[in-house]
Amino acid sequence: MNSFVCIQHPGELSAFCGTEAVSLVSAEDLDGQGPDAHWLLTGNGQEVLARCSLWWRQTPEVQGQRLGFIGHYAAGDAQSAKALLNHVGRILRENGCSLAVGPVDGSTWRRYRLITRRGDEPTLFMEPDNPDTYPAQFEAAGFMPMARYYSTLNDDLEAVVQPPDHMRKNLHNAGIRIRSLDPDIFMEELTRIYDLSIAGFRNNLLYTDISRDEFIRMYTQVQPFIRQELVLLAERDSEPVGFIFALPDMARIRHGHPADTVILKSMAVLPEMSGKGIGACLMAEVTNNARLSGFTRAIHALMHEDNRSRTMSSHYGREIRQYTLYSRLLS
Repeated sequence: MNSFVCIQHPGELSAFCGTEAVSLVSAEDLDGQGPDAHWLLTGNGQEVLARCSLWWRQTPEVQGQRLGFIGHYAAGDAQSAKALLNHVGRILRENGCSLAVGPVDGSTWRRYRLITRRGDEPTLFMEPDNPDTYPAQFEAAGFMPMARYYSTLNDDLEAVVQPPDHMRKNLHNAGIRIRSLDPDIFMEELTRIYDLSIAGFRNNLLYTDISRDEFIRMYTQVQPFIRQELVLLAERDSEPVGFIFALPDMARIRHGHPADTVILKSMAVLPEMSGKGIGACLMAEVTNNARLSGFTRAIHALMHEDNRSRTMSSHYGREIRQYTLYSRLLS
């Protein structure tokens, strides 16, 4: 008989067996990402049929709704998925939530969203992946799309990209210059990027702060792959006002393709500096730097459907992937 089990401590996971379809969440993620609950649906007391974590104590409000996040999600079949999602929906409602949102691993700084239109491009470096059955599992449990995100591809970097003259003049007149990341002071540079990210992403959907330590751990993991000409900071009087972060698509090499693709991962501008063309100038310069470094393709990754950077990137490429974030009212 199937049964639900709430894991109180990461060490309790050792009593259960993952499967090829549903592995156990790592004790490190369970401990470090601090969910308020972790639930397993088991088939024989040990074999895990589906699992997820829940967050409700430190989630944002959206349009007056108190949110509960469903993350660390995996399910081996549609029946198990529906049973688990309905069960944890009741748990979130009992804890005062009015809207379940998923998948989100507690924060949009971590893994969230599902690929809902895969296209023919292989998985990107650092791109969250999921079985193609997962979107239908959420929809069968009553979840509806809350937001969509896109990645676009520019497969021809031969042309020099120039932002409009008035934007370049705006930056010059404001005393703003753009420079590459300095690898000799990498930790100091990360601190600058962290401060910019906290300010620049604050109005993003579902945003919550991340600790400086977790942010630095995330970026330190990819430090061996970072190229200084692909990480740019815009500064005024030596104070950062914007940045863009790109890096080579290392996964493309593992897929047997040439190392010819750069991924534009994130960009932020201080809110008070918005509208001056900083983002457009950063995007143009990093694209030109990628071309000069021998890259022939650029992917603008995981942009919200209403995001300004998606409007910019539409001038440079075609859509290759769609992602969806789901929600369900808990009435």
